[in-house]
Amino acid sequence: MNAYTILAYISLLVYLILGIHLYKRRTKYFIFIFLLYFYQLTAVVSNLYLEHGNVFITEQSIYSYGSGSTFRLVLYNLAFFLPLSYFLNKMDKVKHLKILSLKTKENSAYLTPFFLLLIVFSLLLLYANLFISGIPLFNDQINRYTFWENASKVGFAQKIHYQISVFGFILGILNSYSKKKKTKVLTVFLLIFSIIYLILFGEKFSSIFRTIYMFSIPFFTMKLITKNQFLSSRDYFKILLAIMLFLVLIFYNYSGKTESAFDLFINRAFALQGHTWWGADKYFVNHPDFNNFAQLKNEVSEITSPTENHEKTGMRFLMLLISPISLASQYITNNVNFTMAYPAILLFSFGKIGTLVFQILMALLTAIVIKTYRDAIVNKRIILGLLSTKIYISLFTLSYQGDFSDFFNLSTVMIIYIILFSYLISNVKSIRIKKIKDDNKLHTLHKYSNYVNKI
Repeated sequence: MNAYTILAYISLLVYLILGIHLYKRRTKYFIFIFLLYFYQLTAVVSNLYLEHGNVFITEQSIYSYGSGSTFRLVLYNLAFFLPLSYFLNKMDKVKHLKILSLKTKENSAYLTPFFLLLIVFSLLLLYANLFISGIPLFNDQINRYTFWENASKVGFAQKIHYQISVFGFILGILNSYSKKKKTKVLTVFLLIFSIIYLILFGEKFSSIFRTIYMFSIPFFTMKLITKNQFLSSRDYFKILLAIMLFLVLIFYNYSGKTESAFDLFINRAFALQGHTWWGADKYFVNHPDFNNFAQLKNEVSEITSPTENHEKTGMRFLMLLISPISLASQYITNNVNFTMAYPAILLFSFGKIGTLVFQILMALLTAIVIKTYRDAIVNKRIILGLLSTKIYISLFTLSYQGDFSDFFNLSTVMIIYIILFSYLISNVKSIRIKKIKDDNKLHTLHKYSNYVNKI
């Protein structure tokens, strides 16, 4: 075991201690933090594995070696999660966000049936499209990467498909708020129905995990309030069962290949999950004169004027940078991306110091989103919750794929604008009402004073 490997194990230990700190000190926000923390953890573990050396990285056509990548990855993550913890602690002193938004409690008579019918019809449409277009799970000629371009018979079904995670959140909201057993059973059934669709579509882990996770956010948020408990023994059992089901699904997808399913799983989970950071970090260390400003200009240009293939920015820029051009181009042509391009893309856009600063600013933004998101769920404001869900998913996608345009786009800006505008209107209205009440109190007090003086 060399010095780099020892440093990698110490770095992993530090990252795990960070996770314990977030769970213990920011318990009520942990369900919102963990999704971001978990995916970075997979990259940290993957880099530790790669730093043992002599692991062949298929996507880069190179054998790995110890380089200090795990240490630097943990360092840049600490620059995000520690400020995030600090900002959330400070924001606990801020009152709940007042905003013009429908409350499910006051409108459950029509909101619950509306959302349930919307999800039912959407899922039926997606299933129908699968059956008439071909099912990727059972058809070797179709895969999830090219399904929408080459196989789908219903074009607009793609837009519905990308809302499955939002459906998961809505079902979680309805399940958490409802006191009716029928509604709770129906929401769980529709969640399972959604998961089966994703499995048939050929998904192995990420989309399925994200959909279940979005369902669990309101569930655990409300459970912590009503029962003052985050995880029970039954919850641990459910998590263990979910892990086992994921493993069965993954091994099934890898069965029938030339290599053993176990070897493919180990390679995917440990070698490939964090290899983008390992390769990008190696390149950045070996090219200290890299033009960060030119890359930043490309990233900004992609936000304002998006290109078709995004090859000069984000994930695909890194793919072409760290892999042989012919190999990376083949992946891009097949619409296949690598994973975990964040925070690697920050190094090439802002440099080392700039990356630390950006991580702190992103921590502040994330804290605001999480605070708003939780307040919306706790106060049963479903519209604000849905708007926050869209921002939260965009934030997660940025932290996973490393494409700034996934977050800094028109739809996200519009959602933020709606929230801020509604917040302004709501608070002006509250100030007016308070002023009227104060004026009425003064008028009453004045009348009482005159009455006393006459006596």
